[in-house]
Amino acid sequence: MKGQMRELLTNYGPIGTVWFDGGGSFSKVDRAKLLHAREIVDMIHELQPGCVVNNRLGFGDYGTPEQFIPGERGSNVFEVCMTINGSWGFKKSDERWKSSDVLIRNLVDIVSKNGNYLLNVGPTADGEIPGPSIERLTAIGAWMKVNGDAIHGTAPTLFGEELGRPDPKSGGKKTVGALNWRCTVKPGKIYIHFLKWPGTSFRLPAIAAPITKAYFLADPERADVPFNQASDSVTFTLPAQAPAPVIPVMCIETQEP
Repeated sequence: MKGQMRELLTNYGPIGTVWFDGGGSFSKVDRAKLLHAREIVDMIHELQPGCVVNNRLGFGDYGTPEQFIPGERGSNVFEVCMTINGSWGFKKSDERWKSSDVLIRNLVDIVSKNGNYLLNVGPTADGEIPGPSIERLTAIGAWMKVNGDAIHGTAPTLFGEELGRPDPKSGGKKTVGALNWRCTVKPGKIYIHFLKWPGTSFRLPAIAAPITKAYFLADPERADVPFNQASDSVTFTLPAQAPAPVIPVMCIETQEP
C-alpha cells in the first residue's frame, strides 16, 4: 500500500487530498497497525506538503463525522459525510430523498461550525445521476448563486449561542436549544443565515466592530436594513416578509480596524 501511495503522489502532479475509508483495519488497539498508519500519513505530507488527509487511518488533518452534524462549533476543521437520500450507492427502491431545503440548511449549519459538506450522489449502473439528485443539486446551485459569498471562504460563527448545546442522550449527535439562525464571517463581513424568518425585529449579541451597512444578498438593490448598535447587542428592523423563500442571508458590513 505504501508503494501504491508513493506512486500516486509522485507521478500525477499536485494532489489536494487523500481520503481514506475502511479505517477500521488500522485498529487503535493494535500498535503495529497504528505505526503503519502514522508512517503513511507522514509520507503523504512529505511527498505532497499541500495535501490534506482525512482521519480514518487514526491520524489526519480533519475529522469525518458520518450522517450527522456535530452540535458545536469545531476548533478543528471537519467534513460531514452525508447521503442525499438514505444510500451511499444507487438503490432503485430508496425514495428517502432529503428535500433541497434540508440540504441547504445542512450546508449552512455545517459551515457555521467550521465544517465542509461532503454530499454523496450515487449514479446508476449506466453512470447517470438520478433525476431527484439533479433536482436537489440544481436547487442548491440556485441558492449558492445568490448566497455563495456567505459560504465560500468563510470562517465559522462569531457567536455560538445560536448553535445550542449537545444532547448527552444522543452521544453528541443531536442538539438542544438551538436558535433559528446561523452565522458565517469574512474580514469586514458577518453573514446571518435565517433558517426561519424571525419577523420584523431581530437581535444579535454585541458586535465589537462598528457596523457600516446591512442588507440581504437576495436583494439586487442592496437596500439598507435599519439597525441600532448598542454596547451589548444589535437590533435589526426586518421586512415583514422574507426576501427569499429559502434561508435568506443578511450581510452585515463592519468597519475594519
